[in-house]
Amino acid sequence: TGAARSRVGSADWPPATPQAFVEAVLPYARAAAEKIGVKPAVLVAQAALETGWGKHVPAAADGASSNNLFGIKAGKDWSGAQVSVPTVEYRDGVATRERASFRAYDSIAASFDDYAKLISQHPRYQQALAKAGDPAAYLAGLQKAGYATDPAYAAKIGEMLGRNEFLAQAGGVKNSGDASLT
Repeated sequence: TGAARSRVGSADWPPATPQAFVEAVLPYARAAAEKIGVKPAVLVAQAALETGWGKHVPAAADGASSNNLFGIKAGKDWSGAQVSVPTVEYRDGVATRERASFRAYDSIAASFDDYAKLISQHPRYQQALAKAGDPAAYLAGLQKAGYATDPAYAAKIGEMLGRNEFLAQAGGVKNSGDASLT
């Protein structure tokens, strides 16, 4: 993973294929997964869902990428750079188009680092974090804590993790114990 892959908007981004996406984000997924105790494939799948395999990363009006692979919003506690883009949010189960501010990062690595920090330090995610070793329970915990407004968020990531195509794309992904994730 060279410098070109560490920054969205480089010649290698967006990835041409899901396999290229996996290869580009896997080192960062491994590092973040180690910090929170979840399997790297869970973070790869979450980032793939959030960005359409890297093709739909929020960008500023001038086209500069936010490098935000997890759809993390820029709330009042965020003092860093941000981008404002149209998004779909679910309110009482109804999809609504609105504009929202998202955190912006200098690199893919910073996006993964901030995700791990958010999940590990924010009180609302502690129940999900306690179940990090069980992907389905972790994702259900994120959804219950309000990570995303889509009522099917956890199911969508879980479905992606269970697809043979995803498993083939992430075939080389191993957990910290060097055991296969499948």
